[in-house]
Amino acid sequence: MKTPLLLVALLLSQICALAAAEWQTGTPRDEIAPKFEQKNGELIIQASEREGENGFWFTNLPVEGGQWYRFSASKQVEGVESTRRSAMVRLHF
Repeated sequence: MKTPLLLVALLLSQICALAAAEWQTGTPRDEIAPKFEQKNGELIIQASEREGENGFWFTNLPVEGGQWYRFSASKQVEGVESTRRSAMVRLHF
């Protein structure tokens, strides 16, 4: 079995001045945490051969009422049976 790889590149057009260091990682429990990596502005989550690994990237962004913001997210997934079930991209605001 190939190692699952989730690559999430979040491009925020009006907030692109934020450094990658502003992003934090999260996981429901430490023992199921995948490997997290920041490379060339990309946020990477890489799981090992263990089943049930679960993790995510998150950040809080400052916004002002009455302004327009454009959000974009993309993902690249390898080594899983169902990308729709294994790797979700969610923008919550």
